[in-house]
Amino acid sequence: MAENSTDRRTLRTRRLLKQAMLTLLEKYDITKITVGDLAELADIGRGTFYLHYQDPYDLLDKIEDEIIDNIKDIVSSLYEGDKEGDKNANMLICIEKSWEYVYNNNELIAVLVKNPAGYKFVEKCKECFYNILIDTLPESKQTELFKYKMFYLISGSWGIFQRWIREGMNLSPRQIAEILAGVIDEGNHLL
Repeated sequence: MAENSTDRRTLRTRRLLKQAMLTLLEKYDITKITVGDLAELADIGRGTFYLHYQDPYDLLDKIEDEIIDNIKDIVSSLYEGDKEGDKNANMLICIEKSWEYVYNNNELIAVLVKNPAGYKFVEKCKECFYNILIDTLPESKQTELFKYKMFYLISGSWGIFQRWIREGMNLSPRQIAEILAGVIDEGNHLL
């Protein structure tokens, strides 16, 4: 019984710290956020903060990694039983489900992307999507030149993502997925 209450307290503390970090990131660059700021806003002691994280950068890394892991889980669950299925259809579904996740967590992700320190998160996301795309391709296509071209497509796709965020996510995840799948498919023909 005590173990469950400890887990609940731990989860609650981490949730409060995560929310405090996001609130502060809306106003300040990560370099201006202190452990004291986070602890005060989360209404916890500084020592409690250090039980969970090393510093504000560690907390931010954990928030970013959680998002990346969630996207990877979405994609891997879609591909688990369908290794030989229609790769283009699967890619469209993967893109759509990934963007649905972004859409459903738009406040969190928008804060991370719009913050000056967001470049690191952007790079993590690009790398995640690059690896997802490379993993869906047959090995015969995975030449070094092809990999660079795919990274170019990912970077362009990220530009679409940033515009979508800036414009208030005015298109549905499905519409964005269709746009991106078309861009990727067109890129594959050029490759």
